[in-house]
Amino acid sequence: MRIDFNNRKEIDKLYIHDSVYEGYVYNYDKRQINFSCNNSYLKKKFIFTFNNVIFSSMQSCLFWLGGNSILVVYLDENNDELNHLIEIQNSKPDLYDGSCLSESTDYLPVVFEINSGDVLLIICESLDIIEEEFNVDNM
Repeated sequence: MRIDFNNRKEIDKLYIHDSVYEGYVYNYDKRQINFSCNNSYLKKKFIFTFNNVIFSSMQSCLFWLGGNSILVVYLDENNDELNHLIEIQNSKPDLYDGSCLSESTDYLPVVFEINSGDVLLIICESLDIIEEEFNVDNM
């Protein structure tokens, strides 16, 4: 499934609670982030590809002492980081002409909250999600 600005509310239907998150890979040339997480209760592997990434951050303070299970994923439509990037673009549109924000692309700020208290934010144009079933005994 591909989620973009037009069907962005589909993120609210994505149930990956307690899926084990172990990190991501960013491909600078392709401007893509890839990661997967496994959920042994659902017997599913979720594979994410974030396309046309303009921002990512991973706060990693272990506020709640650790863990790597995803609590929730959601769209943060009034995201401070995206608003800040837009402010920068609008402050000098001639200087920043040609940047990713000078195009009329609608971006998605996608937030993953981890049970450690950590937060992953990825702002992208679209994301592809693949769900694969697996046998827990074979993991």
